[in-house]
Amino acid sequence: MERQADKQWWTKIHDYLNNKDVKLTKADLDLLRRIRQGNFADKEIDPFEDWDFEKDDAELFAHPFNQATEPKRRFVPSKWERLKVSKYMLALKKGWMKTLAQRKQEEEDQERENDKLWDVWEDDTIVAWKPRRMPKPITAPKRDLPKHAESFNPPEEFLFDENEKKEWDAADPEDKEKNFLPAKYDALRKVPLYEDLIKEHFERCLDLYLCPRLLRKKVNVSDMSQLIPEMPSPNDLKPFPQQMSIEFSFHSTCVRALAISPNGLYLASGDEEHNLVIWHTRTSKIVRKYKLPNRVVDCV
Repeated sequence: MERQADKQWWTKIHDYLNNKDVKLTKADLDLLRRIRQGNFADKEIDPFEDWDFEKDDAELFAHPFNQATEPKRRFVPSKWERLKVSKYMLALKKGWMKTLAQRKQEEEDQERENDKLWDVWEDDTIVAWKPRRMPKPITAPKRDLPKHAESFNPPEEFLFDENEKKEWDAADPEDKEKNFLPAKYDALRKVPLYEDLIKEHFERCLDLYLCPRLLRKKVNVSDMSQLIPEMPSPNDLKPFPQQMSIEFSFHSTCVRALAISPNGLYLASGDEEHNLVIWHTRTSKIVRKYKLPNRVVDCV
């Protein structure tokens, strides 16, 4: 009950010598915490304090700290260090181990290799450098040859009249068959600069850049029957109806609509002559027959 009433119950300990309860202070708790963590009880003591040696204190070091004699190993070269150095020297000569300068140079070379650009449209005989694990170069598609209308001196039938020019100006760019107006000049030196030259070059670069780069192999088929899939044998498709068992004969024109009742006993059909017939599916007898004037039965 005392623990429920006092939240600081855990700071009280019982002094069996004096038979009374003692409440620990914050300093006492800090002291116990430092002892349990393996530190000095007094937090003001620094076990790792720097020790500054001054010149005036040189006389204090007239005698060594340890009176033991110096061991022989301090005056003889270490065998294991020699073996370790020999191992490192061999690794450097064989190239198994790289120095810091060599590693830095390799990283720079790798970055330089990654920054290289490879023209996928060029031929192997032209490009000296080619990256590993890259697809084969693809021949860039050639541009269409110029037609008669693109000549600087085209025939008269390729020139636009006034009405055709107005229609060409009023049409949308996507609907135009040609993106230029055919013009006629007396000499080649009088031909002005083509306005859309840079734009067309840029669009061609985009086409080459966005090309899927997929080589399609042409299939040479000598026998065209190889392209036709093999039809299954009729014996493999059995069982299937082989003869007519029920015939619904009434309509003389095209039947526009058919519908079967949910219980499957009746069938409704309508034709172009405004006839609506209700059949019995098991006996093919006509149950009802309706004539709908001026109405083609296209839904039943």
